[in-house]
Amino acid sequence: MAMYRLCSVCGNRVTYGGKCECEVKEKKEKYKHYKEKRTDKREQEFYSSGVWVKCRNSVASNQFGLDIIEWSKGNIVQAEAYHHIIETKDDWSLRLDASNIIGLTKRNHIEIHRMMNKSLEEKLKVQNYLKELLKRFEKEIF
Repeated sequence: MAMYRLCSVCGNRVTYGGKCECEVKEKKEKYKHYKEKRTDKREQEFYSSGVWVKCRNSVASNQFGLDIIEWSKGNIVQAEAYHHIIETKDDWSLRLDASNIIGLTKRNHIEIHRMMNKSLEEKLKVQNYLKELLKRFEKEIF
C-alpha cells in the first residue's frame, strides 16, 4: 500500500516523496524571484559548485542523513538541508568545514534562520546550541 501526503499548496493527495505539479511550479517561481534579489554572487556560485555538493554529501553521510535537532529529541527524521552554523557570509573560510555544517529539515532550517535574524546575541546562542548538538552527536554515535 502506497503512502500519501497532502500537497502543501492545493491539498491534493500526493504519493509520499513525490511532488504535486502546483508545488513544483510554485517552487520554481519562488526560486526565480529569490535568485533575482540576491546580490551575493560568490555564495550563489558556491552553492551550485561540485565542491559544495561533494562536501554536503560527505556531511550527509557522516550524519546518516539525519536532522540533528530532531535526533537530539529522540526522533529519526531525514535532513533536507545542510546549514552552515557560522554562515558563509560571516566566515567564508568555514564553508567546507564539516564541523560547521549540520543537517536539518526544511522546517528546522527556517526556524534556525528566524531565530538567528532576531539579534546578534540570539544568533550567537543558536550557533553555540548547534555546535553543542554536533559535538553530542559525534560523541554518542562515533
